[in-house]
Amino acid sequence: ARLPLIGRELPALRGVRPGDIVIFEPPAAVPGGRRSNDYIKRVVAVAGQTVEMRHRRLFVDGQPGHEPYAVHRDPASDPLRDSFPPLTVPPGHCFVLGDNRDASDDSRYWGPLPISLVHGRAFIRYFSWDPHRKRVRLERMPSRLR
Repeated sequence: ARLPLIGRELPALRGVRPGDIVIFEPPAAVPGGRRSNDYIKRVVAVAGQTVEMRHRRLFVDGQPGHEPYAVHRDPASDPLRDSFPPLTVPPGHCFVLGDNRDASDDSRYWGPLPISLVHGRAFIRYFSWDPHRKRVRLERMPSRLR
C-alpha cells in the first residue's frame, strides 16, 4: 500500500492472488491515456497461469472459473469483450477483470497488469453511487468486499 502525501510504500504482506480486488494505476495502454484515476478490479489469474474467455465464460488453466460475482447485463454478444484465446500471464503481472463484465475497461483490452502498478487490495466499500437513479446507494454502505 502507498501512503498518501508522502509517497512511501508499506511492505507487502503477501503477493496478489486470484480473487483479490485490487486498486491500481491503469497502465499506459488504457485508451485515452488517462492515468489520473486509480482503477479497481478483481484479479482472475497471476503469473504463470493461462487465462481465456469463451462466450462470457472464464477459464483459468483450462478449468472453468467459479464467478458468482460476475455480471452480464448486455444481451448482445461482442467478440472482443466476450471471448479471447488462451494467454499465459507473464512474470510480474496479473490479469484483472471488472465484475460488471459488459462495461469494464480491463485486461481484456490492455493486457496483463504489471504488479508494480498495484497500490493494494480493497476490502471495504465505503461509498456507492447509482448512476442511473443519480443517488447514493445507502443499502450498500459500508460493506465488506468479497
